[in-house]
Amino acid sequence: MNPELNLWCHVLQQAIWDVAGIKVKLPQKEIPRLRRSARAWFLSSDETPGSFLWICHTLSLESAAVRKRVLTASPTALSHMATDTPSALNENPTFNSAQEAEEEENKTAVGF
Repeated sequence: MNPELNLWCHVLQQAIWDVAGIKVKLPQKEIPRLRRSARAWFLSSDETPGSFLWICHTLSLESAAVRKRVLTASPTALSHMATDTPSALNENPTFNSAQEAEEEENKTAVGF
């Protein structure tokens, strides 16, 4: 893998760990703040270099699918997810597009 892409994979991996509050070298009382900050980074609409959306674009990841998977997963699932390859973040149990995610939410809402 290209060294630059590898760097951005590691940034995304660290952000996943931060959301989960794992592999953190901070006092325990600081972890909730870190987790909130990491969640805000995933939710941001910023597209500048280093932002979540920019990294997803750079790594050819579907940002909506990655965002949904990360922000709805348990800390245990996040610890496993952070060791996945970047392309695995686009795989089930998430969706490859925002439209697919919306369709699945509509099915769930009506009981299918």
